[in-house]
Amino acid sequence: MKIIEAWKALNAFQGKYRHIAALVWLFALTMSAIWLFPRQWADIPLLAIVMIGIAYVLLIELSRYEAALSKRIDAGDEALTWQVGVNGVAAGTLSDAAYAAGRRRVFFDARTYVAQLFNFGNVLSRAVDSLFVAIPLGVFWCGLVCFAFAPDTFASILAELQKVTPAQIVSGAPSILRTLVVISISMIAVSIMMGKSFGFINRFDQASNEAIRRAALLAAPPRGMFSCSALWTAR
Repeated sequence: MKIIEAWKALNAFQGKYRHIAALVWLFALTMSAIWLFPRQWADIPLLAIVMIGIAYVLLIELSRYEAALSKRIDAGDEALTWQVGVNGVAAGTLSDAAYAAGRRRVFFDARTYVAQLFNFGNVLSRAVDSLFVAIPLGVFWCGLVCFAFAPDTFASILAELQKVTPAQIVSGAPSILRTLVVISISMIAVSIMMGKSFGFINRFDQASNEAIRRAALLAAPPRGMFSCSALWTAR
């Protein structure tokens, strides 16, 4: 019974937020195709299983979060409040219900997902651009180090490369491509761990902060020379 109820709730969530559900399915398809690009018809069932798994995990998490926010909104707890600040200046307070309502508006607005999708595209573009510089430089320095410290190995590698035929290059292209993909992903992961963001912006946090600050400033009464509009402009 619990499984059936969960299934109905998930379908109801998709019906309520159709645009978000469509974006989730598109994201699941993209991620599945990147890692399991089908080379023949026999690969499609595995691709479909992975896509469905990714999509339903994301939809379940979104459904649970929406239910939790709705519960907080319906509770209307005025005793629990949030202190909202703008550039270190206290802008006002919000009830937990108002805070949850702001979060729900942002997290279940398809425009936020589209904005985040465009940001991911920008991040991917910058990461790929960095690889066009990093990989040739890496090959150059590896070759230079090999030439300096292991000249015999360097000479043997050059001799082997000169013997490679076009047929061997074509047959080895898939392996070379997979190796380049692994190296590229590893280099991007190392760059991220070292603090490089490639222009990533969390659009959900950004939109949530703006919505919550706006609500707090509109709810706060003017104090002296600092009106709500002045505080909002100062942000």
